[in-house]
Amino acid sequence: FCVPPSSVKETNGKRESQLDQNLASRGLQAWDGVEEQTRRDFPRSCEAYRVVQFASSRGLEGWVVVLDGLDEFWNHAYQSRLERGIDEDSLESLETAATREAWRWALIPLTRPIDTLVISITDPASPLALAIARAQEKRPDIIEFYELDEHIE
Repeated sequence: FCVPPSSVKETNGKRESQLDQNLASRGLQAWDGVEEQTRRDFPRSCEAYRVVQFASSRGLEGWVVVLDGLDEFWNHAYQSRLERGIDEDSLESLETAATREAWRWALIPLTRPIDTLVISITDPASPLALAIARAQEKRPDIIEFYELDEHIE
């Protein structure tokens, strides 16, 4: 699982993902790699779900990869680039630079799966969600959409 910065909380100097808490509440094991100390050691169980932040997914791969809130991560990368402002020698607009950087960051986790990619989206009107919807229209044989009931436990 890859999670956005918005789903990572810090308490008493320890970072923990909301997903790790959610998995634990269901009796499932997780190796929560959003905590730096945890990342210094490898997962000890094949049954443990691996959780990392999107920005830490470079170089990783998995048979099944779940990108939780990928649109939030895209927006985070976009906003971060906007906040840096325009480069003096840039030939493109700040909007274009921010969009390009957000997609560049999004491509890293999008290329992590070996077999199956699952993407959860929090805002169906986000630029990333709309781009995936356009791709699904062109390739309905390999891209499927599911709308989940918010009350599913």
